[in-house]
Amino acid sequence: MTLLSHSTPTVREAMQAGGMYDKCPPESKLLVGFKNHLIGALQVQNCQQEVDNVSRFLRYMQPKGEPNLEFLTKTTETMDYMRALINSGLSAATILNYMKNIIRFLQYVKGCVDMNVDWYKILKYIDYLKTMRKPVARTHSGNVCSTRYD
Repeated sequence: MTLLSHSTPTVREAMQAGGMYDKCPPESKLLVGFKNHLIGALQVQNCQQEVDNVSRFLRYMQPKGEPNLEFLTKTTETMDYMRALINSGLSAATILNYMKNIIRFLQYVKGCVDMNVDWYKILKYIDYLKTMRKPVARTHSGNVCSTRYD
């Protein structure tokens, strides 16, 4: 007699099932520019994970086509993305890292001269992400403290 086990999915399986591992093509203009900025201006040699995290975010916000900045007005979808990260079982530290990567990407976009971008929209969106980051940071802080002092 065989017992069927109904194990909970791993984080990787949950992310794959939710389409959270889908990425934009690496040759996308926004991603190439961001990667060059990280390597050139910021001297971050090992930046592929950061670029991949931003690519996943952009693909979630825009499932098809060349990534663009239309997500700057989509706060509900952004909240859905963060909720999906949490529901997939990622740790608070990993979610904070995703948020940090997205903010750094937006700071890069804000500094680009060749993009016709509304600075106010970018600053407003960065503020929105920073506000969303606070409860996640509290969770992370609580986890670290409880682990450290248990």
